[in-house]
Amino acid sequence: MCAPETFAGHSARLFSKNDLQHFDKIFVMDSSHYNKIIRLVSEEKERVKIDYVMNAVFPGINKAVPDPWYDDISAFEKVFHLLDTACESIAQKITGKTSNP
Repeated sequence: MCAPETFAGHSARLFSKNDLQHFDKIFVMDSSHYNKIIRLVSEEKERVKIDYVMNAVFPGINKAVPDPWYDDISAFEKVFHLLDTACESIAQKITGKTSNP
């Protein structure tokens, strides 16, 4: 897990059309997010940047991350583990390194 200082200076914000030019890859959690972002796309090179985060684990399935909001803590833990696995896979693809258990 990352130390809190890793995120110093970062904050949440709404996605903007400019993000399509500034980032190499844009991961979404569900079809609602995907559809909102895809509407901002003006060219194919932007569209191919957008992907479901769970495709890192289940390629091509476009599996949504479940919303744990109306459930108990175990649902939040499940989502954490799903995203942790997906992010680890993404990091391995970027770095070419595998984690040691």
